[in-house]
Amino acid sequence: MAPVPEQLAAPLPLAFTTATGLLLASLVACLVMARRWRRRHQPPSERASTDRALTCEERRSVAPYLRSGRSAPDPERARRTVAAARELRRGWENPWNQCGFLLYLTWLALTVGHMVWSGTASSGALGVFLPVLALLAVVFVVRRRRVLGRTRQSERANTALAALAKAPERPPGGDGLRKPY
Repeated sequence: MAPVPEQLAAPLPLAFTTATGLLLASLVACLVMARRWRRRHQPPSERASTDRALTCEERRSVAPYLRSGRSAPDPERARRTVAAARELRRGWENPWNQCGFLLYLTWLALTVGHMVWSGTASSGALGVFLPVLALLAVVFVVRRRRVLGRTRQSERANTALAALAKAPERPPGGDGLRKPY
């Protein structure tokens, strides 16, 4: 049997174990709260909506209006722009998703720190992974702010014109999200 290095035989510091446990418990709480937030903030009309979801081609055709926040040229495209903006905003608006993502990045940083402390990874791992994790956190927060601002602006610019569009046809036999079989 090979001897165990003394650093690996040393127990984990109590502060690290406690921090990891609290972080994971907070992460689970954020996941639960994100689910509750989605249920509470999604209007009943959207839960029971029979409008069909936008196809990839429709979403691609309205992408320039979502990115720039400008008004679409015709009522049908404005209706699709408003629908795409609402759908995109619904995914990014949940504050618990952001909290959970940032907690997950913190947990990854603690895991890399533990690997360096226990000797299973070199200290260069901290020099590589911590800046990457910090960059991911900053990019996520900035991206969320930009997406929410642009979708709100796009929705405001296209709502009046979208009201002029006729309602989309319902697909026969289904609710638009699932196949009718």
